[in-house]
Amino acid sequence: MHARVALLPYVRLCSTRARPKPYSEEAATFGQHLKKRRIELGLLQREAACRMDVAVETIIAWEKDRKEPEHWNWPGIIAFLGYDPHPAPSTLGERLPARYRQLGVSRREASRRLGMDENTLAAYETGAWRPRTPRSRALLASFLRSGASVQSR
Repeated sequence: MHARVALLPYVRLCSTRARPKPYSEEAATFGQHLKKRRIELGLLQREAACRMDVAVETIIAWEKDRKEPEHWNWPGIIAFLGYDPHPAPSTLGERLPARYRQLGVSRREASRRLGMDENTLAAYETGAWRPRTPRSRALLASFLRSGASVQSR
C-alpha cells in the first residue's frame, strides 16, 4: 500500500527575498572596489584581467587583498574603475603618490623626469621638507597639474 503524496506539477517557486550582493556596497579595500566594479559591469575575472592587461591570478589576488598592484598597473586600474580608490589627496605628500599612480611611474622614475633627487621627493611626501626654491615649486606644480607630465630628460 502506498501513502498518498500530493504533487504539484510544474509549479514555479519564487523567492520574494532579494539575493545578497556578492560584494560590499561600501567598498573599504582596493579589492572590494575592484570586485564591485567588475560585477557591476557583468564581467568575469578573466575579462577584467584582459581589460587591465594582467593575469587572471593577479585579479584574484587583488580582489582578495592578497597583493597590492605595482606602480605600472595603476593607470589601467584607474581607467577600469573610473576613479582612484585611494582617498582624495590634499597635501603635497599625498598628491605626489597620487600623481605617480595616475602616470604609472615609481618615485624613482618621477624623480628622473623631474630632475630631482629621489630622496628629496620622499622627504616632500613625508612632510619632512617643503619645496623652497622657485625652480622646485615650478617643477612640482607642473608635474602635479592634471594631464601634464614633465618630459623625460
